Amino acid sequence: MKVLVVADGSLSSACEQEGTAWHMHLTLEKLGIEHKFFYHSAYVDRSLFTKGMNTLWAKVTKKPYAVFKDCNARANQELFKVAREFKPDLVIVFKAQFLLSDAVRELKRIIAPAKIVNFTFDNVFIYPGQLIAAKEYDIFYLADSYVLEKMHRAGCDNARFMSEPVCEQAHHEITDITDAERAEYTNDITMVGSLYPYRVLMLEALRGMNLKVWGNIWGFANPDEYRSTFTWEAFQHRETEGREKQLIFALSKINLTTLQPVECVHAGNERIQQTAACKGFQLCEYNPDLEKVYRIGEELVTFRSRDELREKAEYYLKHPELRQEVIEKAYACVMSKHTYTHRFQTMLADLGLSL
Repeated sequence: MKVLVVADGSLSSACEQEGTAWHMHLTLEKLGIEHKFFYHSAYVDRSLFTKGMNTLWAKVTKKPYAVFKDCNARANQELFKVAREFKPDLVIVFKAQFLLSDAVRELKRIIAPAKIVNFTFDNVFIYPGQLIAAKEYDIFYLADSYVLEKMHRAGCDNARFMSEPVCEQAHHEITDITDAERAEYTNDITMVGSLYPYRVLMLEALRGMNLKVWGNIWGFANPDEYRSTFTWEAFQHRETEGREKQLIFALSKINLTTLQPVECVHAGNERIQQTAACKGFQLCEYNPDLEKVYRIGEELVTFRSRDELREKAEYYLKHPELRQEVIEKAYACVMSKHTYTHRFQTMLADLGLSL
């Protein structure tokens, strides 16, 4: 079998081993499957010159949606060239927000009778072009049951639910932790993730507790609004990845996950599975789709309010033996049912394919 993986981003960003496409690469490599990458958005023309010419052209022609130059044209032609030369049996697309309907149809024609699927773990309604193109795929996988229901209402019968997996090669138990690493990363409560305004409000519940926050500031937020909050005192002012991220998950007594309302309507996020795979204990904001993955209260501890977050944080800090019970059950859950290998096998079964 030959698999072509199409994704946003670039080779350099994927090599950071934090992206979904890179995690699929590690999985296919482990399975011994021949595969090739294509980073569609890396070829999209987003230059100021092209944007300016398209704006001017729309004014000159008095047609608001007229374009002087198709920003996606080169990206699509490069993709078609790769598909013709590689001749894949399966194309897996990860989001690819600039891959629009016409391009998906042409790609399907080129690779026929091969199959093409899309894995979109973000809320597809944020990306209108991708939303319209969804019906062109053989299967369009979504990680949120609310979004899935809406897609079915809109006539996208090819949409299916698939919760976010973990890549066991990128996120796993670390057995060689040094004394220096324990001293640096051991902490009562830690959150890894961007500082969305919603999270800042939720974290106020932990005021006075030993909290560290690793991530960046949401692009549309004003840092001045954050400086008077408790979260700002805990903010480490940088992102984390790789071994450091795994150490934080493993050495924090409590890993906190709050769920961004725009992207996680009913779903969880990838850090929940990543934390479990690194044998970290976590308190996670409740969303209904978490029950599709975990036994709530046994494999994952959740909260539904700021008061409950504070109460459970104080309780579990006092009970390391209970934290360890949950850690072991969560680890067994994700490693037995929720890795990229499991998701790839499910995808093959859904398509009627075999290795």
